[in-house]
Amino acid sequence: MRENVVWYFVPSCNPDGYEHSRNEYRMWRKTRSGPRSGSWGRQCYGVDPNRNWNYMWGGEGTSTDPCSDIYHGEKAFSEPETLSMSNYISKNSNSIKAYFSFHAYGQYFLYPWGYASGVHHPDEAAMDSLAHNAHDALQAVYGTTYLIGPSGTLLYPAAGGSDDWAKSIGTKYAYTVEGRDTGRYGFMLPANQIEPSGIETYEAMKVVGKQIADEF
Repeated sequence: MRENVVWYFVPSCNPDGYEHSRNEYRMWRKTRSGPRSGSWGRQCYGVDPNRNWNYMWGGEGTSTDPCSDIYHGEKAFSEPETLSMSNYISKNSNSIKAYFSFHAYGQYFLYPWGYASGVHHPDEAAMDSLAHNAHDALQAVYGTTYLIGPSGTLLYPAAGGSDDWAKSIGTKYAYTVEGRDTGRYGFMLPANQIEPSGIETYEAMKVVGKQIADEF
């Protein structure tokens, strides 16, 4: 993976939200900005960071209610987490050829467009081909299977996603990967599945690295 390819890893793009999930509410998904006045007169915290990116921001699959888990924020890049990430990616956009956003759960390899159902990017064939090749390597390890396709059509529309934004600024390959499992444990994946999930995903990313090295 290391030869001729530089990899950038961000273990958590939402550190405050992650800390809150560890100490207060296990299923917390948003940032921790606020509070803001929301539905039923409640004061609510946070923005869904994967609906806060500046491509088709505020569209389908988002909410204007600050108390919703899919609240898109007051404006695109309202959150320091998404703003800082986007600034770094933009600064290095000429050299970044692939972008992956890893999520749980469902076992999907998803690519743009995700802002609506039934919309297709001109690069869809290339993104689909690499996704299938990476999936074949992943599946060969333990037999795990993923579904592959444009996220807005295969899963559901969610405007303002990071992969759509990355693709919109010219990144050749942009994906959201929804990891194990398909719903039995969901967000509470047993610890004994963490290592095998990482091992099989590593095999997929080796294929991606080779594609980037060969193509660019």
